Amino acid sequence: NQKLVDVRTAFEKYNLISSLHTFLSKDDKIYRNLLPPLSLLNDSDEKKLMQDLKNLSFKSNSQMAA
Repeated sequence: NQKLVDVRTAFEKYNLISSLHTFLSKDDKIYRNLLPPLSLLNDSDEKKLMQDLKNLSFKSNSQMAA
C-alpha cells in the first residue's frame, strides 16, 4: 500500500493529469493530446518524474513481461 501512495505522490508533485499523460505518452502517442490549459510536462519535470518512478520500481503494464 505504501508503494501506491509513493507512486501517487510522485505524480502529484506536478499537475496530476499532465504527469499521467506524460508518463503514458511514452507507450501510446495518443496521450500527447491535451486540451489547454493542460500540457505535457517540460523536459526537466519529465526527467524528474521518470527518475522518481524508476526509484520506486514503477512500470506501466506494457513495459512488464507477459
